[in-house]
This record gives sequence, structure tokens and C-alpha cells, in this order.
Amino acid sequence: MRKRIVEETPFYLIVILCAISLLPFLLLAFYNHPSADDYICTMPVLESGPLASIIGWYFSWSARYTAATIMAFNPLVYRSLIGYQLNTWILVGLLLFGFFRIWYALYKEQPKVLIVAFSFLTTLVYISGLSSPVEALYYFNGAICYQPAHAMLLILLSSFLPSPGLARIRNGSIGNYGLLIFQAGLIFLITGSNEVIMFFTLAVIGGLWLFRILIYKVVHQGLTLLFIVSVFSCLIVILSPATMNRMASSHSAIRSLSWVFSHSGMALGEFSLAWTSTLAVALWLLMLCFLPKPKALPQISLPYHILISLFLFFVLYACFFPSFIGEGAVQGRTANAIFFIFMIVLGYSILSIKLISINVNLKTPIFIGLTASVGVLTNRNIAVAWSDLYSGNASQYHYEQLARIERIKTSKSDSIWVPPLRHKPKTIFFSDIGVYSAPWYDGFYARYYGKQYIHLVSDGVK
Repeated sequence: MRKRIVEETPFYLIVILCAISLLPFLLLAFYNHPSADDYICTMPVLESGPLASIIGWYFSWSARYTAATIMAFNPLVYRSLIGYQLNTWILVGLLLFGFFRIWYALYKEQPKVLIVAFSFLTTLVYISGLSSPVEALYYFNGAICYQPAHAMLLILLSSFLPSPGLARIRNGSIGNYGLLIFQAGLIFLITGSNEVIMFFTLAVIGGLWLFRILIYKVVHQGLTLLFIVSVFSCLIVILSPATMNRMASSHSAIRSLSWVFSHSGMALGEFSLAWTSTLAVALWLLMLCFLPKPKALPQISLPYHILISLFLFFVLYACFFPSFIGEGAVQGRTANAIFFIFMIVLGYSILSIKLISINVNLKTPIFIGLTASVGVLTNRNIAVAWSDLYSGNASQYHYEQLARIERIKTSKSDSIWVPPLRHKPKTIFFSDIGVYSAPWYDGFYARYYGKQYIHLVSDGVK
């Protein structure tokens, strides 16, 4: 017993180091406040009800039916600021659970403390590599479009392991049917979250379906049904009135396919270089190189593993397309999602393709894991989070927001003038009122507090 504890001590240290690094992100959540689209997506629910709100978004601006449903029941609808703030804890918990499920599916024969340690480390490596932490964890409208889908995608992938992990329709048991319904439900919910994860999920399911046809010369009934669900869900989004309206308003038609292809490629190259040059990510990838090949991965020949990896990298490249077609650039939340896919694709390639056989015991990945943890502790995102917390910038921002809300609530006028925010912590601040050319952002903010107008003015003006 004592020997086992001694051997597992480094893994406990990894968990402790990662927990310390996660702590500032969790504490900052209690200083967070809603902004911009958070009010825009909340007011239709308060004025027309959840169902009308979900349908309205689908026919007007956003076909993300899963995200719209979550927004329709978000804590702001119930006037709960603490509920809004606890969203960060839920998202981090979902990510941890998702990474635990995938690590457990790959290495369930290993000690559980190793799986827990690598789950914490992988979660933190993802957070440390985020292009925009505020859009991933704090800006509710941006976060719920991506992070729940990320966790569901990890759970879906883990359900396919060990191979084949596919439910059969013909001569299937109740358990098989339950697994099939579970996987189909996850695919439907993932597709309705955001375009990036939608296309990646479709490519994975479609690629797996085609791969089994080409290699095993059989059409798997259960996988065929999952592929149909994925295609159907994608069509619900792509052919929606909201998608047509959004593409028209964003002038997507003026961007040629050659422009989209070239700019997507350049963006992928720039982001990949930035991600892999991050110390925490680089050391995490090095750790994967020293891990044994998971027994749960399908036993197929090396050429097919390489082919699958190349296919996944092409899918990663294609996942940039929605952002460039619609926005003409990569948004922060889009970059966060693509980084998540980048970790999955590169992680699969490293773990499945063992071009060089390295004979090591568990002490080597322990050392690499500890090194990666130290790399995470020196990461910029984590340093900024600690700085926002201990400098008092986040708490002062929180008190400024509370003072503004109190001023609005106690005013008997329908038109309120409020001073701009002095403190804007980088980790949690997304935007203030009065900074958009279109005043409808401020209008939804005013309506949420029962006012007609809320104006932002310079210092000294009341």
C-alpha cells in the first residue's frame, strides 16, 4: 500500500499543481458580469417565452438550436447573477469530465490516479492555450455555444472506444439500442451548438462510416443511422432561414472560395505555430509521445493510421471555413474551438502512430507530466488570471458593475446616464455598453432593467 502511494505521488502532485492553476479562473467567475449578446438573447425569453425565443432565433439570426435552448433557460432569465457566474464552474467541470472519459477509455487498465492527473493536465493545457479565455469561460453567449459541445464530443468519442464501440441494429440487445440512442442524441445536440464542432463531428462520423465500408466491406447499420442523424442535423442548421439571413448580412457572397481557402490555410499555419510554440502545449505533446499506444484504439495497419491522421488534419483545416465565409476572420471563440479540435487531432496522431518504438516505464510520463505542469504554471493566460485576481482589478470591476446596477434600479427616470467602467480585467471583461455603432446592444441592456435608455457618458457628466 505504502509502495503504491509512493509511486503515485507524482500524479497527485500533477493534480495539485493543476488545481492551483485552475483556481484563479474559478475565483474570477464570482467577479464576472453579463454583457452584449447575453442581454440580447435573454430579453426575447423574458418578453415572449422560451419556445418563441428559440423559434425566433432559428428564423432570424442563429440556427444553433442547442445553444439557443440553453440561452432560453440561462440564469439571467431568472435574474440570478450568481447562477450566471457559476456557469464557469459548470463549464470547467464538463471539460474535466469529458477529458476524464476519453483518457479512461484509452487507458482504463492504468491506475485511476494517472487518468485523473492527465485529465486535469489536459483541461489546463486547453485553457492555457485559449486565444480568448473570456469567450470560452465567462461571456455566457459565447461560452455555451462551444464548451458544452466540446465535452459532449469527448463523451461521444469515448463511447466509440474500445473499438468498435458501435451499436448494432440487427440482433441488437436493449443495451445496444440504448447506446445507439445515446450517441444519436449527442450528435444532434453537438450539431446544434456551433458550426465548427458541427462540421468536425460530421466528418468524424462520415469518415468512420466510409472507412468501415472500404476496409471491412460491410455497411454497419448502427453507424449508418448515426451518419444519417449527423447529416440531417447539419441540414437543419445549414438550410435554416437564420443561416441565409446571416450570410446575406455578413456579405459572405463577396468572398471567393479561393480567398477562403488561402486565408484559412494561412490562419491554420499561424495558429498551429502559436499553439505548438506554447511551452505548456509543447510539453503536453511531448508527454503523449512517451505514452504507450492505447489498447482501446483499433488495430489497423500503419498506412491507414497515417491516412486517418491526414484526413483529420484536412478536417481541421476545413473547420476554419465557416469563420472566414461568415466573418472574414477568425473570432476568439472560433479560435478556441479550433484549438480544441487541434488537440484532439494531434493527440490521436501521436498516440496511434508510433513510428518510433520507445521502451519506457511509467516514470517517464510522470516526469514529462510534472514538467508540463510547470510549463502550464508559467503560461500567460494563467499569469493574467492571477494578476486580474490579486491586483484587485477584477474585484473593482465587480463593484463598479454592482454600483451601476444599483444606480439604474434606484433611478425613477426612464433615461439613465452612467459613467464608463474604469477597470477592465483582461480575463473576464468582454465589452461595455456604448462601444458599438449600433445602439441596439444598449437597448437590450436597458430593457433588461426596465428602462428605455441607458447612456454611457464621459467622466464628470451626470
